[in-house]
Amino acid sequence: MGFIEFAIAYLVKKYMIYMDQSHG
Repeated sequence: MGFIEFAIAYLVKKYMIYMDQSHG
């Protein structure tokens, strides 16, 4: 258990980094 939470956290972090680089 906890894989879904891990996957969501990973995708959110990856998305945030992507958006940050996109604006940069």
